[in-house]
Amino acid sequence: MWAHLVLKLVDGLDRQNLTLKAIEQAVDRTPWELDELYNSLITGMDGDSIMLIRWVCFAIEPLSIMEMQWALLVGADPDHQSMKAYRDDILDIGPMKARVTHLSRGLVEVTSNSHQVVQFVHQSVKDYFMNKGLLNLDENLSSISETTAMTHHQLSKICIRYLRMDEIGDFCEDGDPYNVTKDYPFLRYATTSWVQHRVQCEIHGTMRYPLLPLLGWPPETFMALWLSVPQRFSIHPIEYIPKNTTLAHIISRYGLVEALWDILQENMEAVVDTINSKDDNGQTTLSLAARYGHEAIVKLLVAIPGVNINSKDDNGRTPLSYAAMNGYEPVAKLLVAIPGVDVNSKDDNGRTPLSYAAMNGYESVAKLLVTIPRVNVNSKDNSGRTPFSYAAMNGYESVAKLLVTIPRVNVNSKDNSGRTPLSWAAIFGHKSMAKLLVAMPRVDVDSKDNDGRTPFSYAAMNGYESVAKLLVTIPRVNVNSKDNSGRTPLSWAAIFGHKSMAKLLVATPRVDVDSKDNEGWTPLSYAAMRGHESVAKILVATPGVDIDLKDKYGRTPLSWAVATRHKSMMQLLGYPSS
Repeated sequence: MWAHLVLKLVDGLDRQNLTLKAIEQAVDRTPWELDELYNSLITGMDGDSIMLIRWVCFAIEPLSIMEMQWALLVGADPDHQSMKAYRDDILDIGPMKARVTHLSRGLVEVTSNSHQVVQFVHQSVKDYFMNKGLLNLDENLSSISETTAMTHHQLSKICIRYLRMDEIGDFCEDGDPYNVTKDYPFLRYATTSWVQHRVQCEIHGTMRYPLLPLLGWPPETFMALWLSVPQRFSIHPIEYIPKNTTLAHIISRYGLVEALWDILQENMEAVVDTINSKDDNGQTTLSLAARYGHEAIVKLLVAIPGVNINSKDDNGRTPLSYAAMNGYEPVAKLLVAIPGVDVNSKDDNGRTPLSYAAMNGYESVAKLLVTIPRVNVNSKDNSGRTPFSYAAMNGYESVAKLLVTIPRVNVNSKDNSGRTPLSWAAIFGHKSMAKLLVAMPRVDVDSKDNDGRTPFSYAAMNGYESVAKLLVTIPRVNVNSKDNSGRTPLSWAAIFGHKSMAKLLVATPRVDVDSKDNEGWTPLSYAAMRGHESVAKILVATPGVDIDLKDKYGRTPLSWAVATRHKSMMQLLGYPSS
């Protein structure tokens, strides 16, 4: 790296027509330590150079050479409202590359690929700036954290200023989408990144950097413009932003506490209308703050008289639903403490906050909710599933353990398909969940669903041997239970070719190896017709298996093997090899 930079230094001095002796003296003065070398290179950097370094350090994503040109232009002359004022300063790519090299003292380069990204020449350069170099550029800043906050504020401000240029508004009304990159190269970055820079500013900063004056708020002119960009040019922020999003929505979504505080200083009646306004997804500011877990924002919002704490979005979800769904316990705690909050609110799927906490495995939120007497712990959604059903279905043992300690929880609740929590644990192979459930005397281990299938049937059907091993040891489990089609667990193991499952079952003395379903098909019939030779071998080798049993159509397992032309299966079942 040292040699690379010194060669660039020599090349630059040579272009200045310096003598060989002068060049040699300059090389001799060059420090050997990289940090010292970088210190010497950045000494006396002007504002444009410093801004270039900051952009390379803190851009949300690396800028192309033409994006960087506009970032530097708008940052250097912030008072212009029209891009025409910058016309004389715009450079072609070649001269702009040379300018980047000059401004950075050789520490920044432009990649040679088609994207022509502006980046540091080596990782050690970025490490130097992030550790101490940025502080060396500005003696007024005392910490990297404050430098980071101030820089993100500057970069966000530049993005906003670019978006507020006269030409951008005109272009958003009638511009050609195919020319957006050519005509306005910085539009994509400014659109997608101004909020992200603002978020980073608040995360790292202790000083206040007002946002509202930059946006010209009120009115919502900037927001309308910003939202029109993705609609016309398919340039989307990191996350989808729905129509009718206000500044208050963005502030709440991204947790911009300072900006919300400034909004709350406005006329309170107007503020309440703003806070309760809904975007095109039906979400209010409180919904968004709860959804994304911004505790400080929620605390400010719920203190406003008239805020709608039970507002429902287009999916029927309340702020508490979102806090529970995403596991934000501090936010949920704030909300449930508010008189009048509906702790049992159901969304369009019929799910309550507790349903979502259980479904997603958020034990702390579930614990908070079940301690509230008015919470319905057995609430059923549109599928008939309770919070306990979801905990079992998704294998969240800690939530299930919490729920089973509550006497009023129905551990055998059936959903619209007739499936219990144990059925779901078996369906998805959650061994530890099944173990927890079968250890409870009140759990019906042989409950049948609408298809007549038991948890053991599902364990066998899906090949979950560990769950089947657990269930088969329980005396009250009927290992020969037949579903509505007359199929037993062994039938299902044979149908799907689960060799180890079949081996486990035939080794169980009480299993009927020749059980017939409604068609008269035995497990061996299924193995033969489906070509599962490994299962057929296990069955044929089992004492007591009748390989010549006929179904109600008069077909034997061998008949099925012949019909489906499984040659090796035919031979296994006694068909002459000739």
